[in-house]
Amino acid sequence: MTYSIIARDPVSGDLGAATQTRYLAVGATVPWARPGTGVVVTQALTEPAHGPRLLDLLASGTPARAALEAVLAADPSPGFRQVGLIDAAGSIAVHTGERCIQFAGHVVEQNHAAVANIAREPGLPEAMSRAFASAAGSLARRLAAGLQAGDEQGGDLRGRQSAALLVVSGDPADPPWSTRVDLRVDDHTDPVREITRLLTIQEAYGQLSLGINLLFAEAAEASLTHFAAAAELAPDNPQIAFWHAFAAETSGHPVPRTTPDDPRWAELRRRLGELGLPGPS
Repeated sequence: MTYSIIARDPVSGDLGAATQTRYLAVGATVPWARPGTGVVVTQALTEPAHGPRLLDLLASGTPARAALEAVLAADPSPGFRQVGLIDAAGSIAVHTGERCIQFAGHVVEQNHAAVANIAREPGLPEAMSRAFASAAGSLARRLAAGLQAGDEQGGDLRGRQSAALLVVSGDPADPPWSTRVDLRVDDHTDPVREITRLLTIQEAYGQLSLGINLLFAEAAEASLTHFAAAAELAPDNPQIAFWHAFAAETSGHPVPRTTPDDPRWAELRRRLGELGLPGPS
């Protein structure tokens, strides 16, 4: 009882999935991904085991369609299942069982597919597909746009509760931990809005991490660009404010904003001083 979108970015090769449902913790059972291999969503009367089984088959070189057929052939209840997968080369296979609760269906396009069951209104997969195809930005941003379109189309007949967004590298040479985005909203009145907010925070923390790494590599001047980008994405985040100010002070620039009036940040400044690093006054 869920709607999802899976996709591959033809430029970066990244693979991703986004999903929402009126059920607790959808991210624990529906979306599955493996860097350099593929992504899977398994929903309706969900069989979570289909996720790792399909990824194992893809990793062994089995084509997406053949992998799906093999898994469904061993499933005692394929009519109740809805499954979609896309491999690292962009091949897609989707199944909507004939006993999935209406409105149920799927759309397959180049480099992406959308699936839904127990949707409030018909046309939800098509709405997700259109929004994804017309959206700009990163793969995660486009997947979130698809999810938002599904919500605006009526979403799950039962309402809202949880959402998940997962993006991994599509390069087989990348290490197994090459996960770009792994966000979950387990119980919320507006999970799509919340996961989109979290995506912005993750983007900010990505810039923060780059800045901190440069700072500790004694490249404080270079780190400022990343801290400024993080602060623009999350202007009220005290951690970002602290490191931005710290880098500015270290490199001899005016401090862009004061750190929060909190003794914990003062203690962190003191501990950084023990490492021989100057901190914001």
